[in-house]
Amino acid sequence: MVTINLGLLNLFGYDFAVADAIGLRERKKQQTRQQIYEAARKLFETRGFDRVSVAEVARAADVSEVTVFNYFPTKEDLLYGGMEFFEEQLIEAVRIRPKGESAAPPALPAQSCGPAYSRPGPPGPASSRCG
Repeated sequence: MVTINLGLLNLFGYDFAVADAIGLRERKKQQTRQQIYEAARKLFETRGFDRVSVAEVARAADVSEVTVFNYFPTKEDLLYGGMEFFEEQLIEAVRIRPKGESAAPPALPAQSCGPAYSRPGPPGPASSRCG
């Protein structure tokens, strides 16, 4: 990271490298998108997808309906918008991990289930459960 000392600006911890990487306009767009998605998610969780209108999402997010549609072309996109945020978080986890280290948490150890578990044949109650 490059630190530029411009007197008082540096006293407040202003990071020019971060500001240049993502400009103010782009940060505001990301914040607005996240704000709209979170408002929709909360409304969908409490009342159900079919019982929430785009106008209600807009009011809850404190934006206009036009703004909602600028970020999410359809109401369904509001529902699936969380996948984009999850994808961004996953990509970031991979990007910032130390070299040679997995970004995934360690797997749970396998359990030995005995002969019923290892029985050949199509999956079914006898071959897919322990005991």
